[in-house]
Amino acid sequence: MVEKLSLLKEQKRIHRLESGYWINLLGRLQLEKDIKNASTIIDLGCGPFGLYLLQMKTEDDTNYFKVNEFIAVDPLIDEYVTSLDFFDKQDYPKCKFVASSIEQFQTQKI
Repeated sequence: MVEKLSLLKEQKRIHRLESGYWINLLGRLQLEKDIKNASTIIDLGCGPFGLYLLQMKTEDDTNYFKVNEFIAVDPLIDEYVTSLDFFDKQDYPKCKFVASSIEQFQTQKI
């Protein structure tokens, strides 16, 4: 129980830190408004701390992006699930994860 609580605290800490990075970056690039209103976002090479973090499930079911479809693509996505205790696809129900390299990724297959 203590270990699970510690993991949850670490997950929240990582989420807060990395989400802040993405929000700051989008603001500095002046892309925040455009990307928030996009119908589809594809995060290529997302890694374990990708833009999809802003799609994390919240208690009030709100997300940073109001997109119809959010796709996170990385060839190691399945490895992140098994290797990183804080990474769980179920925390991002509005995000579709695709295990693929950028070069192999095809949107028609989604």
